[in-house]
Amino acid sequence: MDFNKNRMGLSLGSLFALMHFLWVLVVFFGWAEALSKNVLTAHFFKGETVVVADFSFTLAVLGVLGAFLCGYIIGWVFAWLWNGFGKCKVTKRLTQDSNDNEKNY
Repeated sequence: MDFNKNRMGLSLGSLFALMHFLWVLVVFFGWAEALSKNVLTAHFFKGETVVVADFSFTLAVLGVLGAFLCGYIIGWVFAWLWNGFGKCKVTKRLTQDSNDNEKNY
């Protein structure tokens, strides 16, 4: 089974952009410092010095677009690697062996 590189890139890019957009909303509503302190405390970090910058629409848009671009690249490369390994003789042999074992049961 091959993955469509563009579709995988768009899917992961959209997911990354959505996650970043949710963070933008958290910053916009002023919940970012409290949330960050709670997350850091849950991971055993000490300290009261969590400072979140003021909301900037320009930075928010650039961040969401940057997250989409990074997600697209990661998704495209993942699909490219997946498809490349699918054509590899060793991978086909391993897949064939596992399918033969399932038929024996």
